[in-house]
Formats: sequence, C-alpha cells, structure tokens
Amino acid sequence: MSLTLPLRTDLEHYDFSVELDGASYFIEVRYNSRNDSHYLSISDVEGVPLLIGRRVVIDFPLTRRFKNRALPAGEFMAVDTSGQGRDPGAGELGGRVQILYATAAEMGG
Repeated sequence: MSLTLPLRTDLEHYDFSVELDGASYFIEVRYNSRNDSHYLSISDVEGVPLLIGRRVVIDFPLTRRFKNRALPAGEFMAVDTSGQGRDPGAGELGGRVQILYATAAEMGG
C-alpha cells in the first residue's frame, strides 16, 4: 500500500525520519524561492546522503533513474491532488501536492 509522506506546508526547510520497505531513512525537504521549487534529499539512518537535491516535479518518478542500491527499493511520486497539473510552489507541498511512496512490492520488485 502506498505511503503518503508526512510533509509540512508551514516550513520551507525541514527533515523527518520514515520507514520504507523495512528500512529507516531521513528525508529532507527544502524550498528554493528563486525558482519556486521544492527539493528532496534522502539519507540513510547513519546520515549518509543517498540522494541530494532532487527537484520535486509532479507525475514523474523521483528516484527511478538513480542506481544506488542503498536508496529505498520502491518509488516516490509527487501528485497534484487538485488535478491542476502544476508543480508545487511555496506552501503547496504537503497540501495541494503530496509525495507518495509505492513499495517495492507494488513496483513489482
């Protein structure tokens, strides 16, 4: 079953821990006002960076192209819940736009 990441609309920079496919990860979210975009970084439980500064765009797999076996085995996807088809701007990630994580089992892996 897909997991909706616990995102916040009230902060431009924050991090949280989450368990994905049986392993713990740290997720960092940053908003960049210069280009009105959000960026996602993923670290392992030891704080070792696995993915740094991946721009959040809707309806596009956020980690598929990366071949790091230490990354979660499933896939992250940003979804515009309003149907507007727009990437998230300030205060919209965690509100209008959610990031879902499909488990490895859901991905057929």
